[in-house]
Amino acid sequence: MELFLSVVIGGVNFRSAVVACLLAAYIMWFLGFWLEGIFGLPRMDFAQFGKLYMGENPGWWTVGMITHFATKTIWGLLYAWMAGPTRFLSGLAQWLSGLMFGLVLGIFLLLLSAVGKSLGGKAFEHMPEKPQKQVVYVLLYAIFGFFVGVFYTLPTQ
Repeated sequence: MELFLSVVIGGVNFRSAVVACLLAAYIMWFLGFWLEGIFGLPRMDFAQFGKLYMGENPGWWTVGMITHFATKTIWGLLYAWMAGPTRFLSGLAQWLSGLMFGLVLGIFLLLLSAVGKSLGGKAFEHMPEKPQKQVVYVLLYAIFGFFVGVFYTLPTQ
């Protein structure tokens, strides 16, 4: 267990990155699910992606949440690698680099889904189509990136 707690791979503090990703993914999910009741914005239930794999069968929500946390962990590990001391986002405040990473990631995923939908890809069925939902989607990714940047601790050399 102690080995896992001190693992630095490719300049990434792995433990810190995974914890930061999971916390930020939870905040992203929580805000996306409850924005409707707080600000009257459209609800973004990231668990809906579970229906892509399971349809309406029991367990779709659990599969969707596992998918949400797994993909956000992958994206967060990419951020942690990019935030390293000699990489693209180094030199910026971590909250700012995280925010920028989240914004760019959200916009990239929306553009990717537009291309995927136009080519008939089923994987993009649950991506937002209405402009208001797309803005919320990008906002939630910006929030995700912000919190990954806040929670992530660079490795000590």
